[in-house]
Amino acid sequence: MKELMLYLGILGPEDIQMDLIACKLGIRLKYWEYSSQAIKNKNGIQVMYLDKYLTKRQQHWDFAHELCHLLYHAGNQFTLPSHLRDFQEWKADSFAEHFCIPTFMLEKLTLPRHRQEAAGIIASLFFVNHEIADKRLRDWQQQEKAYKNHISFSEKLTEQDHLLRKECLDAVCDLYPCINQASGKEILTKCSTI
Repeated sequence: MKELMLYLGILGPEDIQMDLIACKLGIRLKYWEYSSQAIKNKNGIQVMYLDKYLTKRQQHWDFAHELCHLLYHAGNQFTLPSHLRDFQEWKADSFAEHFCIPTFMLEKLTLPRHRQEAAGIIASLFFVNHEIADKRLRDWQQQEKAYKNHISFSEKLTEQDHLLRKECLDAVCDLYPCINQASGKEILTKCSTI
């Protein structure tokens, strides 16, 4: 997502502007009285129709959602089996969350500890509704926690692996006094690659 944002010249929340992004991507943006949707015709012309009765925040979300369909999905969604259509909708919602509130921008923020207050700041800053901001914040915090747990677990494994190698080297040297530490390390290295 970061690469797409940088390609579009989006460096901060204020740069996430529907009209400019549509122009940069060659998408015709139109407003109508029906639910939002996007199409790519046989000539390759991309048109996004946004529901003119939605609030600006809802249109902002729909824009990101429909943008995913234009960038990553092909064909007529109405002719797809329901499970594939549901998957595309889930994917478009996930894309919209990350497009409207990019991780690389979220990481730069200093947020209050109280999640509802933090979600309010995110909603205001990124021009999304509070529920979307809260969900994105919760998901991001869970991802950060999982990443830290993974790093911690990997470090512990590396420590345990180092200790195990030392114990094995000491055991080999104790069993075979003719083997010194240097040749024992060489033996262990060869054995661990088998």
